[in-house]
Amino acid sequence: PIECPLCGAQTPFRYPRTHTEGGVTYTRYRCHACLVEFWWPLRHPGPEWYSHDPRYAGRNADPIWEANWNQKKIISYLAPAQGRVLDVGCGIGNFLAFAARAGWKCSGIDFDAAAIESGKTRFGLPHLEVNDIVTYARAYRGEKFDLVTFFDVLEHVDNHTEFIAAVRGVLKPGRYVAMSMPYREHAEWLAPLDLPPRHLTCWDRASLEHFL
Repeated sequence: PIECPLCGAQTPFRYPRTHTEGGVTYTRYRCHACLVEFWWPLRHPGPEWYSHDPRYAGRNADPIWEANWNQKKIISYLAPAQGRVLDVGCGIGNFLAFAARAGWKCSGIDFDAAAIESGKTRFGLPHLEVNDIVTYARAYRGEKFDLVTFFDVLEHVDNHTEFIAAVRGVLKPGRYVAMSMPYREHAEWLAPLDLPPRHLTCWDRASLEHFL
């Protein structure tokens, strides 16, 4: 029997569903304690895999330069507040460019070096770097932010407890996190896009609240 990789609970419920890709067969489980659904093995495929995956490989060639609805919503929700924001998985920096225009001081990290370079060149955002949140939090222990964001990131990671601990480590007390992820009861036509090794966990409001 396996343990839940997010909370450590014993013997999560196994769905009669598997998915095979790249020679790896993944099995879907739901944890009875934290309510998160996850695919096993829970293993991030790494930056090199994403650079060749058809869904992601072309993003830097034809990127989306505008912030999306969720990203704009959090800046509107917090207005007129301003401060320091760290965007984890910032990509080309389209959200940070929008936040900067609203008066926020912006930093961003991503494992995609080409996307980071595009953000610096296109938007003139100087505080972007190739990094992950766990390494960043260790390297910049004195850095504290009013807002930490990770849009469409949590479903990709395989170290959730470390990830959230690192987010907390760089967040000022009483300040904000903002995130988005696919809703696991989504329309059937979205199901093929919500599979491993791209997406490793499946969330709804209850599971997110339990995990946090």
